[in-house]
Amino acid sequence: MRGMIRFFASLTALLCAALFAAGGCGEEAKKATLLLIETPGVPGNGGDNPLLEAGVRQLEKELSMRVIEEEWPGGDITGALGARVDTGVDLALVLGRGDIILDQASLDEGLKLVGLGVALRDVGGRALGESEGVAAVRYKAEEGAYLSGILAASLTATRGVAGVNPEAVVGYIGCPASAQEKAWRLGFERGVADVNPDCAVAEFDLASPDDLANARSAVDAALKLKADIFFCAPGPYQREVLALAGARGFLVITADPEPTEAEPEALLARTVLRDDLAMFRAARLFSGDGGGYGDLEWGRQEGVVDFSLASRFTGLLPLSVLQALDRQVPADLQAH
Repeated sequence: MRGMIRFFASLTALLCAALFAAGGCGEEAKKATLLLIETPGVPGNGGDNPLLEAGVRQLEKELSMRVIEEEWPGGDITGALGARVDTGVDLALVLGRGDIILDQASLDEGLKLVGLGVALRDVGGRALGESEGVAAVRYKAEEGAYLSGILAASLTATRGVAGVNPEAVVGYIGCPASAQEKAWRLGFERGVADVNPDCAVAEFDLASPDDLANARSAVDAALKLKADIFFCAPGPYQREVLALAGARGFLVITADPEPTEAEPEALLARTVLRDDLAMFRAARLFSGDGGGYGDLEWGRQEGVVDFSLASRFTGLLPLSVLQALDRQVPADLQAH
């Protein structure tokens, strides 16, 4: 028995020595360090973003990473990134911009860089090779917009649903200057057409995402055309549209880059681009020695694009509408 105890004690000592050499067993293993750069236009840059906060907590807890958060005001970023290599950073995630990582591809510093949110092709950049240690990830926003179009076209003109009138007309409000506008518009139009080719889409463009005056004008014009369900691409103007919807009795589907727990009464559904899950996925894929760099696209299958009904509508919608939402996003739906 004593021999067995001595055997296990020796084995434990050997294991502990091996772990100690690797940074464990009495010495905390060296944590991988990730640099998270929030660019202008990203929700939470200069404020609070629940998704970013959740993503950072997940990286720290589940991957045991040390996360350095920085807000990038603009200008050249390559010098700052190069300087970070000496501080132990081996992976940088850039949220919201793909174009700023173009020059980084030529840096030979051993720093891996992933741009999340907009791919280089969206900003006129060259394609990235898979071996450059740089990736640009576009969120497939058109998938969430497609289901939004399915919902709007299935529900409009349906009897017995508050806020819906007998006319098959829906509204779309977007901003051509916004990132991913093409994807939002394309997906919504395709979803409407696939369900009801006779459903009209009243489309309106804003000069900027915070153009509240023109948002009010767009709502007035769409209501005159008998639109009853509106899809709003991302932007601060959504709050104005939701307030008008509550007062004037129509329904709204939002594209929220920064979701909140609050659900205004006029909110029908929302599609969310999950920065938190994209951050976690990128950290797992690229913090090791794995490949897969270049221009990438992540959508519903990767958990990055989320679509959900507002809670108060889950038990109120007709079965035919719920069945329509089971439709698979078509494989040929591409924003490029």
